Amino acid sequence: MTKRSWLMATMLLMAVAAMGQPAIAWLEQEHDFGSFSDSLKMVTCHMRFVNTGQEPLVITQVKSSCGCTAAEYPRTPIAPGDTSAVELRYSPRRIPGDFEKNVWVYTNGTPKKSVLTVKGLVIGAPESILEQYPVGEGPVRFSHASLPLGEITKGRWREAYVTGYNTGNEPMHARIKGLPTHITAKVLPDTIMPGKLVTMSIFYDSWKAPLWGLNSDSVTFETYPLADTTAVIAMPFTIMAQVKEDFSKMTDKDRGKAPDAVFSTDKVDFGTLHGGDAVTRTFTIKNEGKRNLIIRRLYIPEGNITAQADVLEVKKGKKATVSVTVNGLQEPVLNTTLTVISNDPYKPRQTVRLVGLTDKKD
Repeated sequence: MTKRSWLMATMLLMAVAAMGQPAIAWLEQEHDFGSFSDSLKMVTCHMRFVNTGQEPLVITQVKSSCGCTAAEYPRTPIAPGDTSAVELRYSPRRIPGDFEKNVWVYTNGTPKKSVLTVKGLVIGAPESILEQYPVGEGPVRFSHASLPLGEITKGRWREAYVTGYNTGNEPMHARIKGLPTHITAKVLPDTIMPGKLVTMSIFYDSWKAPLWGLNSDSVTFETYPLADTTAVIAMPFTIMAQVKEDFSKMTDKDRGKAPDAVFSTDKVDFGTLHGGDAVTRTFTIKNEGKRNLIIRRLYIPEGNITAQADVLEVKKGKKATVSVTVNGLQEPVLNTTLTVISNDPYKPRQTVRLVGLTDKKD
């Protein structure tokens, strides 16, 4: 047998084998539920199919793109020429907005995998809107008013999202103002139709972040009706990130020569503070390592307490003196912390407790 004859015989055998296989032909592969209230626990539809092959058809597996979409399918073989259906169930879970979900159906026939799609628009009931989007003024409400991004290694990006929902009856235009240089943001879509979702996407560039440790930035999300661009509704968002140094590439040799920040105390006691008086206490940070210690930041959350070091780069065996000043404390008890951020790879963040009592003047 020649090579050409062998190839033709092989193709003929494959064609004959294919003709004897089961085959699935769908009468529907997409269903639009339209608009419905999220008070409904579930909506259902049926996707019909025919076994157009010559052997029994078996659905071997069905997978969905999320837990909100489920499927019920025939477990017994479908005879050639018979019709059956896959039932798809979507649970809105009190989450308003557009949705589009896929379900993959696997069979022993041709094709091996089929894709079914369900979509629709969930209209939020008042109680679910308040639950899912509790923040905001005006018709556009949001799930959160802040974005805590957690720890970000210096030099890396972090992306986060917050979603909103237009509860009103007219389209609203959206924009973001007041972005610092280390944060970029997008609004999708920038025109929010009634009953539709909006997503604010935040991109955080830690390399450009101004501070080591906690960075807290406020941006403004503005919305206004398309018919009246002067009726602006402003909503502040707080974006927080802990920017830390990357010590992961340090070798054991590097760590052996690294700076070592040793504090003279872990608590500064101011004793009794007289209301309105400014009181200063000090402690020292000694570098017991082999390379220079860099004090990157001294951070205290309370605004009426400040800290500063006499030097920010401490040589081997030398000390930095940190002065902490309490100015006009009004609370009866002082109990807070000073966070010191340095390039010590073993102790990059160390805290010192600040304590005291207030004895206000008459």
